[in-house]
Amino acid sequence: MFKAIITGNVGSVKLAKGTSRDEDSPAFTVLNFTVASNSTTSKGKTVTNWVSCKLWGARADGLAPHLVAGQQVLVEGRPEARAYASKNGPKADLVLHVEKLEFLGGKPGAKNETKTGTEA
Repeated sequence: MFKAIITGNVGSVKLAKGTSRDEDSPAFTVLNFTVASNSTTSKGKTVTNWVSCKLWGARADGLAPHLVAGQQVLVEGRPEARAYASKNGPKADLVLHVEKLEFLGGKPGAKNETKTGTEA
């Protein structure tokens, strides 16, 4: 089993709903969001790494209203590297298919941001 655990702050959040092209397949819901995680190099430089996250199904619908930019989270799931072509040449992206999401603080701007959150 290949898993990754990432802690960081939520960037963009988008909930997408759609229907399948095949009438026998159900409709889908996916919550797409990014998480920024900082690390420090051996020379003391701070580097921000962005991870694209995908959460599917009923959990996506339930968590979408509670996930906001700037919020600190822990996400765990199956990582996938994706290569794609852009107008500036080949690029790669790290996508995490979320199995577990935990809120690590209150919503940004709230009075009490030190509470531990709930697990989803």
